[in-house]
Amino acid sequence: MFCRGVDTVMRTALAMVLLLLLAGLVQPPQTTELADEITVFATDEYTPYANITMGSNQAIAANIAHSGTKNVAGQDWDVYRFTLDSTGQLNVQFDGSNSYDPDATSGNGIDTYEWNIFFDKPYNDNSFSLEGHTFSEPASSNGLFSYSFQNVTVSEDGTQEQEIRMELRVYDAAGKFSEKFRMYFVVLPEGSTDQPPEFQFDMSANMTSTDQDFFYINGTLVSGSETGQVSVEGAFSMDDFDKNALEKYTLVVDGLFVRSSQLSDADTFSMQLSIDGLYTNLSETVYVYIKTYEGDNQRWVTYHWFEITLLACQGLVAPQGAIDAGGEFILDSDGECQWEGAWTYDSQTGQWEAPEPVEPIDVKHNSTLSITEVGPFESSVDTYSIDGVSYPVLYLKESFHIDAIMTGWDGNPIANKCLNIYVDPQENNLP
Repeated sequence: MFCRGVDTVMRTALAMVLLLLLAGLVQPPQTTELADEITVFATDEYTPYANITMGSNQAIAANIAHSGTKNVAGQDWDVYRFTLDSTGQLNVQFDGSNSYDPDATSGNGIDTYEWNIFFDKPYNDNSFSLEGHTFSEPASSNGLFSYSFQNVTVSEDGTQEQEIRMELRVYDAAGKFSEKFRMYFVVLPEGSTDQPPEFQFDMSANMTSTDQDFFYINGTLVSGSETGQVSVEGAFSMDDFDKNALEKYTLVVDGLFVRSSQLSDADTFSMQLSIDGLYTNLSETVYVYIKTYEGDNQRWVTYHWFEITLLACQGLVAPQGAIDAGGEFILDSDGECQWEGAWTYDSQTGQWEAPEPVEPIDVKHNSTLSITEVGPFESSVDTYSIDGVSYPVLYLKESFHIDAIMTGWDGNPIANKCLNIYVDPQENNLP
């Protein structure tokens, strides 16, 4: 009875719906079309990339100087030095418009620019917030951002300094954000004249050949040392400049790295690098690199280099006789040049010695020629064996024949000798 009751209820409900539809009181479901410009689903595969360059600062270009880079976790970031103007500040513009989102179909795809400033404080002032200052700019800013610097970050005597750090992080429309892009700044008071060091090097050894034990780097610091903190380093590899203190000490002990520091204007210097261990049995071209900078933070970094040719075996040349007799210089297990050939060379005394001469065999007095047969033709008969069967060999077209053997003083045959017999040599000089 329960099932029959349910059927009755359902039939009644359906009938009521039909009556309402006929009366127009209930509308059937309608389909809705989406406008073409509405994006129903979009992918955002990549994170954006941040980038900062100096903006339009022509009016204060003289107050801005790029002094080098700062390496943080293997990444080099630009370092600038700002000199405050007569107002005691410097308003600097930065440009982040080169930031971009690889997913963008138009524009650079950046929705928000987040600028962060850290350690903007006077030198040696510890009353500051580690959180820094954050400035969020919309896409309409086109990545342009201005900041007013006014805190001097160097000590009064100019020998110590601190850096202000700027970071830019950008966000795309999907909320994904980039890695931080950094810049560092040192702020100097008005009237500061921190100029890059200028050197004069003795380049007379450049593009020359040498057989000496040492190479000398000589020069003069012409100007740019305001506080006597300029340094010069020399090495055989650019990578050596970035080694840690212990690695550099090992190179110094081996004579492969050198430094002259605490230089002031007009100071001269002479540095010595060891090259005696670089010679081989061939002529080699090597480069000597020079790095100059100012201060412990290494600002105003510049590089110079020499190109020199190390003569084979440090200029050791074999006598022509040793060369003609066959031989060459080779390197032993200690990397020292050794002569390999008929001649001998004593590296301690520098003396060359030719081999003992070989006495020629006096064929006339110490040999014997035995003639076993003379005739107009070969009278003996040889045999030649093929598959075990011997066949006679006849010699034809011989007008004259001699069988002979020459033996030396020891009774052994003398090989590779030829006997020429001339018939009437006055008229016929052919054997």
